[in-house]
Amino acid sequence: KKMQNSKTEKKNTNHLKNSAYEITIKKTESVLAASLRRRFNKDFFDEELEEMWSKVNASIEKHKIKKSVPCLMIYHTGWWNFADDEKEDERYLDVEISEPVLKKFESDDEIRVYKLPAEEKMACVVHQGSFETIGNTFEVFFKWIRENKYVINGPLREIYHKGDWATDNPDEYITELQVPVK
Repeated sequence: KKMQNSKTEKKNTNHLKNSAYEITIKKTESVLAASLRRRFNKDFFDEELEEMWSKVNASIEKHKIKKSVPCLMIYHTGWWNFADDEKEDERYLDVEISEPVLKKFESDDEIRVYKLPAEEKMACVVHQGSFETIGNTFEVFFKWIRENKYVINGPLREIYHKGDWATDNPDEYITELQVPVK
C-alpha cells in the first residue's frame, strides 16, 4: 500500500538554505516487520548488529517469507537524549532491527513479528553518504525539530534505502531518519 498522504509540512527552513537537508513532516503507514530488540554496550555495536541482522534474516528465510523493503533500525534509547536534546553518555543502547515482511509468521525465540505503528506526524530527513558523516545530519535534524517547536514523541527510526547491499561506495548510501513528533 503506497502512502496516500504525501502532503508534507515544511517550517522554518531558511537556516537550511545552504545545506543539503530537506526536513519534512509526513504521515507514515504501519508496516509488518520481523524484529529483534536488544540492549547492549555501545562498544559492541557492530558485533551485536551483525548477529541481530543474521538472526532476523535466518528466521525469515526459515519460514520462507518474502521480505519487503526497506529495512530499518529503531533506536529506543542510547545515542540521543530526546528530553535534553543532547548526546547521551549512556554506555548502553536499546536498539531494534526490523525487516519488513509481506506475511505474518510464528516468530522464533527473540524474533517478534508485529506491525510497526503508523504515525500521523513523522519528522523526516534523508542523509546521503557514509555512516561516518550521519552525525551531522542528526544534529541539523534535532536542531530543526527544536527550532520549530516540535516535541519528540517516540523512538528514532533509521531507514536504509541504499546500503552496502547495493553499492560498494559508502558515499552513495541513502538513509532516512524519522522520528514521531507532536
